[in-house]
Amino acid sequence: MKLGAAPPSCTTGTRFLAALQKVDPGMAVAIEHEDQELDPIEGLRTAARTLLDAARGI
Repeated sequence: MKLGAAPPSCTTGTRFLAALQKVDPGMAVAIEHEDQELDPIEGLRTAARTLLDAARGI
């Protein structure tokens, strides 16, 4: 699932993570960064921030 940094994607991410948690609470989630407009470190920071924001919404 591709999650962007915009709030609607965070809502989608929260629903996605909640569904995964129902199936397997210990399931790992990988971060991939493919945004060519950000350098690798900033892209990873953005992806991690989005994932953490989504997880807080559960």
